[in-house]
Amino acid sequence: MKMENKVIWILSPNRWGKMKVSKHHYALTLAARNNTVYFIEPPSLEEKGIKITNLEGSDKIFIVSYKPRFRGKDFLPRFFYKFLLHRQIGFFRKEIPQKPDVIWCFAPFVYENLQWFKAPVNILHVMDFGVKADLPPEAKTSDVIFGVSASILDWLRPSGIPLYFLNHGLGKAFAKKANLSLKCVGHQKHPDQHRLKVGYIGNLLMEAPDRSTMISIIRNHPDIDFVFWGQYENDGSNNLGSWFHGDVPEFINFLKNAPNVILKGSQESEKIQEEIDSIDMFWICWKVGISKLWDGSNSHKILEYLSTGKPVIAHHIKTYENSNLFYMLPTDSNENYEALFDDVVEKIKKGEDPNLIRERIEYALNNTYDKQVDRIEEILNGVCSENKS
Repeated sequence: MKMENKVIWILSPNRWGKMKVSKHHYALTLAARNNTVYFIEPPSLEEKGIKITNLEGSDKIFIVSYKPRFRGKDFLPRFFYKFLLHRQIGFFRKEIPQKPDVIWCFAPFVYENLQWFKAPVNILHVMDFGVKADLPPEAKTSDVIFGVSASILDWLRPSGIPLYFLNHGLGKAFAKKANLSLKCVGHQKHPDQHRLKVGYIGNLLMEAPDRSTMISIIRNHPDIDFVFWGQYENDGSNNLGSWFHGDVPEFINFLKNAPNVILKGSQESEKIQEEIDSIDMFWICWKVGISKLWDGSNSHKILEYLSTGKPVIAHHIKTYENSNLFYMLPTDSNENYEALFDDVVEKIKKGEDPNLIRERIEYALNNTYDKQVDRIEEILNGVCSENKS
């Protein structure tokens, strides 16, 4: 099945905004292939009915925001809830001017039955674990399931639906920069003549980061600048969602006041890739295992980091545990994260092997969203052929 000249409805758990993750990048990639994309945002009580807005700068992407036609999912009788949800989906079919050729669901536990959308092809694409341990009902009503880690696929395996591992993708802006960086491998300056800069890209208002370890490292390295791109203000503008509980407020306050921290805020990918040339290495430090949502099995940040060719320091990430692309803790414990950080700082001051730098960039470029869509097309051809037979 060619993903061209189709009408594709993307069911997203995130709103459209400055910070973009997989579902946003897939929408942009599909639109570039002359598909018409309706990006259905999560329900919002602030809307009135349904609103369809043409994305500025694109004649192929339409943002669909809506007010749910009912509330009280956890309090309604199961049969009545499903009846109301079916009517909600019927409302989409009535109000959205083009019927879907493909339903592409990134939002498990929201729409229950993908077949209610009446599209020829239903895809469930899971980037994170759900908040529930149960099998998401969308799994059993999809034609094919993609997951970004082995543990996610194991969770979805009882559905009996064909399952495929598909890594996160690399966006167009970072891919463009990576192709230029590839030509410069071997000519980079060693970061031994200037103050080191460590970069972090991602939403800071989320549960996953190991904030105590990050604070300790920042405090203990006053000679290093830590640059953060991502939402940190809890002002309602975060399209990726905000988790402002526990020690998050204290962490954000620390970052705002630390003399060696630079907060860039939420920015478009194009702007970020223009600013990262000065970064010497990147880091990601999550608390693995404290929540089913954050099992450490993968992260979309990694490909963006690798695309620069620069060293990356990470907690244990299962998808990459047999890889030498970056510096990673061997277990889920972050007890030795700061020691690893110090080791890598010393290594990069001496300069890394150009072959390793090249390998990182080539790996990232082999996982652009364009190439992921190519892989999905090939898989759908096989799945659709089996279904017909």
